[in-house]
Amino acid sequence: TQPIVALFGPNVPLVHNAATYAINPFGGHVYARGQAGWRRTFELNVFGSAPAAWLAMRSMRTDGGGKIINVASRAAWRGETEFADYGASKAALVNLTRSIARACAKDNIVASCVAPGFIETEMAKPELVKHYDEIVNQIPLRRVGSVGDVAGVILFLASPMGDYLNGVTIDINGGSWFQ
Repeated sequence: TQPIVALFGPNVPLVHNAATYAINPFGGHVYARGQAGWRRTFELNVFGSAPAAWLAMRSMRTDGGGKIINVASRAAWRGETEFADYGASKAALVNLTRSIARACAKDNIVASCVAPGFIETEMAKPELVKHYDEIVNQIPLRRVGSVGDVAGVILFLASPMGDYLNGVTIDINGGSWFQ
């Protein structure tokens, strides 16, 4: 974190947006491949976020506080059938965010989460190409979200307007899923 502080100054929010996803149904034919998918997914989606947060918190405590914003997914709430490992990893990320929020508030560190639905990204592109009409029909706003839709909420959380939001998860999915 020290090079980041040197480059941007103190109190730079940590936004953890790394993720991996692949179809990995419970009924897969090769046990080892399914288990490898779970390990790969959790390694990046959860075990990548926790150490990054831990390192950022070291600087944030020295600087008088800070913000951690994690990008989860509506999959955290749904109980996914084709990619349960992804949904479970995003649910773990929501819980990690809540744990950080409760444990670190005393240090003026707040943590929040956004939970996008389908967003026009490279990661979502294969599913959007294969199932676009089915996906859009699940969304009351009748459109897939944009990166700008998510970035706007993250900017809000990172700004002073989001200073009192701690431990929250904001759904960004056009109304396709409610928690």
